[in-house]
Amino acid sequence: MKRADQSGFTLVELTLAMAIFSFALIIFVSGFQTIMKLYQTGLAMRDTQQSARIAINRIVVDARGSSSAVVGAATTTTVQGGTTSVEPICLFNSNGMIYYYVDSNGDLYRNTYKVTEEPPQDLCPSAVNGAPPSSLSLKAGDGSEAVVKDISEGGAANGVRVALLNATATPTTLPQGSTTPQDLNITIGVAGDTAVNNGELAVVNSTLGCNASFAYCSVTNLSTDVSLQGGTQ
Repeated sequence: MKRADQSGFTLVELTLAMAIFSFALIIFVSGFQTIMKLYQTGLAMRDTQQSARIAINRIVVDARGSSSAVVGAATTTTVQGGTTSVEPICLFNSNGMIYYYVDSNGDLYRNTYKVTEEPPQDLCPSAVNGAPPSSLSLKAGDGSEAVVKDISEGGAANGVRVALLNATATPTTLPQGSTTPQDLNITIGVAGDTAVNNGELAVVNSTLGCNASFAYCSVTNLSTDVSLQGGTQ
């Protein structure tokens, strides 16, 4: 009697084939996840770089047209390796005061005030969570503007926050009527929401950086010097 055809795979062959397929699938999934992470990090880095450039350019333009600057007391946040700080910056010109501050959400605001009488050093407040001076009235028509705002607010997937804003004025203050030129050094650090929320931030060489435990982290630091050219204080 003719035996039926019993060709096929043995159990060992099936097991080996499944193992090879599983290994290849793991490599593919891992590679895909890495590519997606790199893509998302690239988008976040683009946003932090753009936001940092917008912020520092805006401050520089205002500072160049100011007669004097005062840096207020810092609000600090502890991260790995040290602390980050945000300091309010007060710029004074013939029209009043421009006040840059970072609120508790990491948004950078530019407020303008009509100021004529008070000495500048008495007007730049000691910021508490970026609280603007309550004793002054915003200038009509040009009051408060969000220069860098967390775009994740309202449900968007990605966003940025200003996690570092430091400034040094040289000389520190100018007396009324002084014609001494004043220089301002500005440093800003902008981080992605993920970096902030997941504890990925660290202080590296006194600037904002990434925790060594994280392979991907979106942070941009920019620093510049500007000479105030607005004339007599």
